[in-house]
Parts: sequence; C-alpha cells; structure tokens
Amino acid sequence: MANQRKLKDILFGAKKDGKTFAEQSTEALTKNQYEMVKNSTGKYLETTVYDVSIKDIDLSDKRFQMRLPDHDITEVKKSIAEEGQQTPVVLMQKRGNPKFLIISGFTRIQAIHELKQATVKAFVKVDLKDVQALTIALIENEARKDLTDWERIQGVVMLIKEGKTANQVALDIGKDKSTISLYQKVFASKEAIRNALKQNKINFTKAHILSVHQDKLSDKQIAEVIEKSKDLSVQNLKNVLSEVIQKSKEIGDAVDKEASKPKRAVSVKRDKFAVDIRFNKAGKYYKLHGKININANNATAVISRLEEIIAELKNIKE
Repeated sequence: MANQRKLKDILFGAKKDGKTFAEQSTEALTKNQYEMVKNSTGKYLETTVYDVSIKDIDLSDKRFQMRLPDHDITEVKKSIAEEGQQTPVVLMQKRGNPKFLIISGFTRIQAIHELKQATVKAFVKVDLKDVQALTIALIENEARKDLTDWERIQGVVMLIKEGKTANQVALDIGKDKSTISLYQKVFASKEAIRNALKQNKINFTKAHILSVHQDKLSDKQIAEVIEKSKDLSVQNLKNVLSEVIQKSKEIGDAVDKEASKPKRAVSVKRDKFAVDIRFNKAGKYYKLHGKININANNATAVISRLEEIIAELKNIKE
C-alpha cells in the first residue's frame, strides 16, 4: 500500500531518464492514449495500481462523471462486497491539490464508500488537462459498456465544448463523424425528446427521428408519440409520424394502425444481410412470409423467432 505522501513522492519526486513519473505518465497518455485506455479492465501503460484512501479522494467533484448520478449501484455494491474491487478506477493528482479527482470509476468509488471500505485500487494520472481527463472518462466507460445513449451523447458534447473536433471525438470512441453529428443534433433537440432519452423511454435512433420532425410537431404531440409508440419499431415510428404530419391523422389512430400490422421478428440491415419474418392469421388460414439471410449477427434472433412460430403451429387445432 502506498500512503499519500509516498505516492506524491513517486509522482512528483525522483526523476528517471531526466523526467518525473508525472511527466512520463502524461507524455505517455498524449502519445498513446488509445492503447492505454482500450484495455480498461486490465493493463494500462502505467501499470502501477495504488491503494488510495477514500479520505484522500474528493467525492464531491463530479466534473468528469459520465454516468447519471441516480443510476442503481446495487449490483456493483454486491459484487465488490462478495469479490472485492476487480477493476481499478482512474484518478488524477493535481500538483498542489491534497485531494485526488475522479476521472473514471464514480460508481465503484461510491459503492466502496457506502460499504465503508477504507481504500480504492486506482491508476493515477497527473496534471492532465480537463479535455484529456474527459477523453479517458468517455473511452473507459465506452470500453466497459457502462453508458446509456443519453450519457454517451452528453459525454461527446462535453468533449466538443472543451475544444475537440467531431473528427477527434469520433476517433476517440470508434464512431463515424456522422454519428457524432447526430449526437449533437439530438442533444440540441426539444426538452421533451431529451428527457425521454434520458429516462430511457426511447433510444437514440428514435430520439433522432423525433428531432428531425420536431418542428412539425407540438410539444404535446411529441409527448403523446413518445408515450404511445414505445413498443413500436423504428420503421413503425417513421410511419406514425408520416401519418400524423402528412395526413393529419390522430396519433392514437396512427399508432393503432402500426401496432396491428404483422410483427417482424427481425428487420435489420447489417453487412447487407436482411431478415424479415412475418407470421399472422388471415381468416382460417395462417400465413408465413419470410426472407431469411442468416449470418453470425442475426442467427440467434432468427432461431428464436422460428421457435416461436413452431410453438404456435403446435397449438393450432383442426
């Protein structure tokens, strides 16, 4: 275990090859940030893991937090209580500041604090600029698949506000520049759309579709569409908006029309493969319409739907 004084001596004290550990650490981050962060559950360029006292961490400073503060940490607490902290958090030491700042690992630190454990296992960065720390926070959470659609969008916008270009952020998190542009548009959409995304009532794709048409819809209509079309597919939602905007249909009627259509097990295009299976009853007859191209991405969904159809067929009475 390294106490705070010893840790500071390591970070800011004796030089190796003419540079302090702090200087080497920050330089390594700048040169090879992606390599360092992509293995967020294992090795970093700075492989030293320190035991840092909870008392030495500023728990109130949330400037780099990506997750929404009200998410459930029950499972994380249970895991740490039973198995201990498996993945180090990422902290930052600012020269002259007695407290460590949290870059990534707010949930783990909160869980450890609530469990009244004394120390946190952590990698330590030194004197980073906020934009560098935010980048680490976003990439680390992306690697752990910890973020909701809204949290990811918020993180992207935070980085752009700090001066990064859309291209740079796209490279950081492995997305296309066009996706980053869509994130920005959704972030700037009407409050009703943003709140629905934040509350997981809709996903990013549906939020984007609504944002495209938001100027043709009243706030009341947007709220009604969100509430009534939550079980509809993306294509169904597009059809509902078309009925409402172009044909002046009532939202409820448009939603009911889409909901009554035969359900599709899968309707996706990925690597130029499409899957479309429909099974519905027409009078006394059952109709099966299918076009199936199976690959590794959709095989499970296709098998699941076929099993549902077979089960339904077994229940048909003459």
